[in-house]
Order: sequence, then C-alpha cells, then structure tokens
Amino acid sequence: SPAGRIVFKDGRQVAGPGVFGTRISRPVPKNPVTDPKGDAQWPHYAPSGAGPNQAAMDLTAVELSQPSGDVLRVRMRVTNAASLAPPSGATGIVWLTRWQFLSVGDGGEPSYRIFYAGAKSAAGGNPTFFSGTGTSANSRGVPGNGCVTNTPQNCKIILYPAERTATGRVDRTKGDFIIDVRRSDIGLPKAGDTLFSVTAFSFGEVSGDPLFQDVDATPAFDFTLGSGSGPGGHKGNGDGSIKDDKGGDVDFSFVASEGSRGKVALTDPSMGIAFQSAFLRSVDFSGTTLTIEGTGFVNGGFTEFRIVAQDLGTPGAGVDKFVIELTTGLRLAGLLTAGEIEVG
Repeated sequence: SPAGRIVFKDGRQVAGPGVFGTRISRPVPKNPVTDPKGDAQWPHYAPSGAGPNQAAMDLTAVELSQPSGDVLRVRMRVTNAASLAPPSGATGIVWLTRWQFLSVGDGGEPSYRIFYAGAKSAAGGNPTFFSGTGTSANSRGVPGNGCVTNTPQNCKIILYPAERTATGRVDRTKGDFIIDVRRSDIGLPKAGDTLFSVTAFSFGEVSGDPLFQDVDATPAFDFTLGSGSGPGGHKGNGDGSIKDDKGGDVDFSFVASEGSRGKVALTDPSMGIAFQSAFLRSVDFSGTTLTIEGTGFVNGGFTEFRIVAQDLGTPGAGVDKFVIELTTGLRLAGLLTAGEIEVG
C-alpha cells in the first residue's frame, strides 16, 4: 500500500504504519481460507477455563464456489465428522457460514444485509440444511425473527432462523459439510456483486434457548460472484398500468426468468401503496402465463406475494392481464390500460 496508508480488513489492520511506529503487513485471507485445529473448546469461555476440543465443531476450512450461475455452494470442513453428537450440555450442533452484501433492508432501504447458509444436527442425527437472512424489529418495536433487541430497532444479539430449506450433504470421511443455495433465497446477488466478510462458525444449540453458544470461527474473506446468469429458457417482462378498485392508476414493472431470477416493483399513488420484491421464491411458466411468488416490502413492511401475468395478445390496452396478491390482504387485478406484458 502507499506510504502512510492504513488498511483494515474485517476490523483488523493488515497494512500501513502501526500504533507503535512499526510497519504492519499481514496477508489478506482469500477464498478458500483455513483455520487451525484444536481451537473448538466447549465451553469456549468459562470461569474454570475452556473445555475440551470438539472435533465435529473444529472448523479447519471454508470455501465458496458457484457450480452454476444460479447456485452458491458453501463448503465447511471440520476435523472429524464421524460423530455429530453434541457436547455435554448441548442438544445439537449448528455449522453456519454468513456474509453481507448490498441488498435491501427491512424498511426497503439499501442495506449491507446479513445472509447465511447452515447445517443443523439434533442429538447427533443426520443434519438438515437451511439458508436465510432474518428480520429486525420494525419501527413499531415488533421483534423480527433474526434479532434479540434491548431497545426498539437496536439489535443486541443476531439470530439465524432456518427460513429456507437448502440442498446439502455431509461427507463424514473428509469432514465436509456442502450446502447449495439458490441465489433467489439469499437476496439474488448477481455477477460482480461482492459478498463481504464470509465467515464460518460452529455453535452449540441448547433446546429452548434461542441463543447459540460460540465454539469456533474461521478467518473472514470477501468473495465476488462470477459471470453467468444460469440456464436459459423462458423469460418474462412487463411494464404497464392497470386500474385499482377506486379507478386509480397502478403502475408496475417486472423482469423474471427461469431459475427464480428477477425483480418486481409496483406503485398505486391513489391508495398510498409502494411495493418492491426482495426475494423470488419461484418463477413458473405455463404457455404465455407467468406466475411469480416470493417475499417483498410494501410501505416498509414485509409481505409474501404472488403475481400472475398473462401475455394474451399483441401489444395494446385491454389485452394483457396482471394480478398481484399480498398476504396483507391486498389484491389488485385487471387488464392493462397501458404498456405490455411479454412471456416467452
């Protein structure tokens, strides 16, 4: 780095002049990273000192890769996965990799949101695999599922709820936990997006306690997604207007393709409605009809949504049809008064 420049990585100085006048130069961790053996004690912190090392929780490496354009693969390795029995006092084990990237916050604002993929074993059984992001408390102080607060909207402890089921397996011989997650389940990052501070953790889980017990963690690294938009196939897009029940204009736009890629936006000024998608759970094509389901934000609050868009003929008002339904109870539907829907 240039003379005099101080460089930090994940809160740790890696280059530049140090506080005691000596120059600091440390390697910046890169994908994949390794972690020393023998540092997964249970309990990790205790008045009597750390407990014994737990081989099934002793992380030695973490790696991200992209087996296809629409899938992110997480690989976590432990010292020994022959037995997944939890340590004394715990009822299960959680292995989790988390990161942050520029997405959308719970209020619809730009946010470096936390996403994660993990594996969970209860009482030594075969693990289940999951992904998620968690939500915070809203402006009215209603708690989210990803945070324990001490004051409204002040997250004191981060939780990692299993919001989506992921595909995964454990190689007990190598000690590898391999988890494949769809981009649509983790905020739909695109080629060129950087996932910051990718870190693997192992936790002890105690039944009835929402807090995980820290055991081991790897160094953090950044990962930039490569090119490739996944498989080709059907695509749909729309940009137009329909009328609401009061005769007001509802303006919408969407793009969607196979592999659950895309985004949706809608506004209805007369009813004070502003909606945008966050995650697309499914994108299904049937002839010239497109159905999109997922999670989004309406006026700053979370909602599930379902959209049916029909390409019924040549461009022109009164031909194509657009329907959106939210779990808030809102339903808007009608033939287009302007614009066009294309499904093919």
